[in-house]
Amino acid sequence: MSTKKIQPTEPEPLPEVEEYLKVGQAAKTMHCSATSVYRLARTGVIPAFMYAGMVRIPRSALHAWLKANTTNPL
Repeated sequence: MSTKKIQPTEPEPLPEVEEYLKVGQAAKTMHCSATSVYRLARTGVIPAFMYAGMVRIPRSALHAWLKANTTNPL
């Protein structure tokens, strides 16, 4: 029988969990109305999906969209 000891290994880090915003939260982030967020999501302008009748917006995707679509008017 072998007496070789097994060395413990470091556990793999857990994948980062995506945070999803509700429409009201996205509206606050964008400084607009919930109706505007629903319209932008429905038309595909902002990244969103529907789950069990609820619209959810991935936080990181919304921030990336805002950054890509923001201009400096000054």
